[in-house]
Amino acid sequence: MQKITEENYYQDITHISASMIKKYKFCPELFNATYISKEFVKHEKEEKALIIGSAVDVLLTEPENWDKHFVVPSLQITEVVNKKTGEIKKKKGARKANEDGLFIDEKGRHQLTDEDYKMMLACEKEVRRQPLFKEYCQNAETQVIIQTEFDGIKVKGKLDFLNWEKKAIIDLKTCKSVNELEYKSEYKKGSIKEFSYDFQGSWYERLAFAKHNIPEEEQKEWKFYLACVDKKKFCNRFIMLEIPKETLDIAYEEMLGINGDNQKITLLEKMQAGIETGIFSCNNKERKISCFNCEHYRNCQYSLQRKPELIKQ
Repeated sequence: MQKITEENYYQDITHISASMIKKYKFCPELFNATYISKEFVKHEKEEKALIIGSAVDVLLTEPENWDKHFVVPSLQITEVVNKKTGEIKKKKGARKANEDGLFIDEKGRHQLTDEDYKMMLACEKEVRRQPLFKEYCQNAETQVIIQTEFDGIKVKGKLDFLNWEKKAIIDLKTCKSVNELEYKSEYKKGSIKEFSYDFQGSWYERLAFAKHNIPEEEQKEWKFYLACVDKKKFCNRFIMLEIPKETLDIAYEEMLGINGDNQKITLLEKMQAGIETGIFSCNNKERKISCFNCEHYRNCQYSLQRKPELIKQ
């Protein structure tokens, strides 16, 4: 089994992750375009929210690697000499988009604006000063990559914080407003349910339990928390939410379509078969509602918004 590392985690498609499941559940063909054929490219606006979240995540969990993934061009000052007068002026660097319209430099680093950078630092400052963060996260393992198998299906996950002493898994989230995330089970815009954070928590727990052979009785002692902070330059708010075991279990069953013990990995088996054969299909009638609410339609060849005739297929 190929070892998954920090360098190849996101390139690896032999192991299934929670993000891959969510994408496949939404639309198998969009999953194929994103992970397999890689013909789908996100818009800069859509990518920006994820980038800021990732920048804060890396700054808090592995600050020594931040410069490998991110750069602030305006902080890079170069001296420019006026050929006529010999006068030396200092010039700030500027962001430059690549051919896909994304602000990524030649080293593959995401280019942040001044505003994004200030927001990131504000988020970090707010999180680090929190007593609960210090208690649960400062002495925890960070960016823990787990690869294992669920009944023969290769699976993986990347945990922000794993605290063995507290028996806790903590996932860091940046969001527009932590107030909206306080709903633990209701489906609301911007809620835990909408973003499937509850399923993500259940996935992380099951990965850790399977990898480390944690007994069933001891599993009940473990907790999953969301460490959430507002994405603002000022007056950030931080909360830590414990997601109840019952909520995690329900989310896991809903995502994988579990109706009985013999169907627990049906969705995972379908995904693995598609990855191995390159054949993906989806029921256009079933995905009609989700597809018409999808923001990917502008550059998705499977979009029912662009091609309503596909609904009949």
